[in-house]
Amino acid sequence: QIERIDSIDFLLEISLLEGNWVVFVHGDAKTLEESIYRGLKIQHLYNVNVLIYSWPSHDPNLNGIKNFKRSQLHVSESLNHFVEVLEFTQLFREINPTFLKIKKMSLFIHSLGNLYVQQMINSKLEGGLSENLFDNIILNSAAVNQKNHKQWVEKLNIQKQLFIISNKNDFNLKGVHLFTSDSKQLGEKITPPFANNAVYMNFNKTIGFKFPTSNTHTYFIGKMTKRNQNLKIFYNCILHGNNPDFSNKDVYRKLKKKNTFEIVQTK
Repeated sequence: QIERIDSIDFLLEISLLEGNWVVFVHGDAKTLEESIYRGLKIQHLYNVNVLIYSWPSHDPNLNGIKNFKRSQLHVSESLNHFVEVLEFTQLFREINPTFLKIKKMSLFIHSLGNLYVQQMINSKLEGGLSENLFDNIILNSAAVNQKNHKQWVEKLNIQKQLFIISNKNDFNLKGVHLFTSDSKQLGEKITPPFANNAVYMNFNKTIGFKFPTSNTHTYFIGKMTKRNQNLKIFYNCILHGNNPDFSNKDVYRKLKKKNTFEIVQTK
């Protein structure tokens, strides 16, 4: 059951909770119920509090690419709502002094949800947000064009650390660039120039191509975190607002490209 409550009452209620926080923005084709269910999965798997931004991404009368294109329009139409949620998050952080000492806050954006950040930066709507609002921002399986991403990513200054996670065998993102006018996606295959303020996680080997194909796109929950414990260690670290220990060669491997790492496979 869903009950609407006053925003101030909600703010006071969640301020009583202990632990770190994640603001989660889902991708395409999710109902409100599905987005809540996914947020609960993140909460249970990583033992972190989750604040969900649910947006209109599922039209029951449309399928596949048609729904995807409609969702892209909905991002533009609801961009101010996204910024309002970030402003609410900022207020939440400001009235809780524990964020200065103990608690951490991260922004985890999956798939088409990344279009919100890109459009926010391109529209210059982030001006009211404070620097280091988030400990980590995670651009996960981003369904936005890879080309020229450096230009807008380097303008992101509301975080301490920024992670971009990609898999060139991402079945969903391949469909986007093959069946729409969009080019290769940021969460698919990244080519220079790279953003200097980002750490890139290359999951070409970590995830690769798997069945069911949803595992190539949504790998922060479900079977993939069970198959590779290091994958879960990584997500647990960044979702709690921490910086991975990339010197740990049992978990991470440095790649040749600048600021790029992969996860070591576990047996």
